[in-house]
Amino acid sequence: MIWKNKNSLSGENHPNWVNGEFSGRRSLERSKRQVICVLCSNNDKRLLAVHHKDRNRQNNKLKNLIWLCHNCHHLVHRYNVPLILG
Repeated sequence: MIWKNKNSLSGENHPNWVNGEFSGRRSLERSKRQVICVLCSNNDKRLLAVHHKDRNRQNNKLKNLIWLCHNCHHLVHRYNVPLILG
């Protein structure tokens, strides 16, 4: 069985592909920042997504990027759960 993501959602077909670059993930992965959801402290890399604090996916400056697990990311976008960062 072929994993759908491997073929159909890679490169330009991936929803995070913006102008030939992935939106912030590489920048955040290269930084020394801890890979952990800032809201619930989940550290499973398979469940983490990059969140743009200003919600502008083209603003990939490190100060605008944080890790959120998919659940917290959904809550922030769908239900406007506030980001309380220490």
